[in-house]
Amino acid sequence: MTNRYDRPVSKSGVYMICNKWNAKIYIGSSKNLKHRISAHKTLLKGNKHHNNRLQTDYNKMGSCSFEYKIIENCEQNIRFDREQYYLNTLLFANDLLNNSFYRLGYNNERFALPIFNRSKYKKIYSICPYTKKIIKEYYNTVEAAKDLNTSSEKIARAIRIKGVSCNFYWTSEKELKHFLDNLVCHKFIYQIDEDLKIINKFKMFKEIQDRLNIAPGNVKKCIKGKRNTAGGFYWTLNPDSFIKPCSKREGTKKGFKHKKILDLNTNLLYKSMSDYCNKNEINYSTFKAHINKNKKSSLTKNVKVL
Repeated sequence: MTNRYDRPVSKSGVYMICNKWNAKIYIGSSKNLKHRISAHKTLLKGNKHHNNRLQTDYNKMGSCSFEYKIIENCEQNIRFDREQYYLNTLLFANDLLNNSFYRLGYNNERFALPIFNRSKYKKIYSICPYTKKIIKEYYNTVEAAKDLNTSSEKIARAIRIKGVSCNFYWTSEKELKHFLDNLVCHKFIYQIDEDLKIINKFKMFKEIQDRLNIAPGNVKKCIKGKRNTAGGFYWTLNPDSFIKPCSKREGTKKGFKHKKILDLNTNLLYKSMSDYCNKNEINYSTFKAHINKNKKSSLTKNVKVL
């Protein structure tokens, strides 16, 4: 840490905007001091600053009446604590030079209270979607992104939509209790053999693809009942209530096209429907539709299905 005011404004730390005429100050912190101070100057010049008292004095006295200083360069994870320290010390010293109307300078009153610590409201937690246990606590999304080798935007979006990122749920400290009370745990994906014994369980479909090289889409179809097996195994989310599916799918007529067709005009017996259609140059799809609907037409009038 350093207290030199003249070093380049590029790192994270605590800064101060000082009014030369009435000694009122504004204290803030940023992870990029150069960018933050430049933003203050742009907002004040455009009459769009969020602090009304600071903007009013700027409009009255002009830009020459204000001075921008770096109080301290520090690590990003402690910048809020250092800002709170200077809010509690410099603003109190500033009170000795001004009357009660200016006792807090340009900062809002809630930021100068000693019991207030904004760093608490920046903490986030990673939560296991299967056990609802807190895996790790992070100071902010940037720290979590570096630890998990991902982008902070993905984690911030997961917090906003209450979704999953990097195989974890994410929430802030303020919403932690409510989030855990309403969280529904994920279910494992169970791999079952022909003897209905559980071989393994997986957390994600991607894990199945990586370890067994089985398409996740086929596993999902097995779970939904649209498919019997995937990769030679049964798959389910509830092994206790799992019932072995039948060999044939319901609603299908397996082997229908292999039934024999008797031509009543020539008394010739054909091995299959496709064989009859090929030799008589008949559209197979149309002929099959007429047979399924028992529709009497020129195609099925002299034909008998055996």
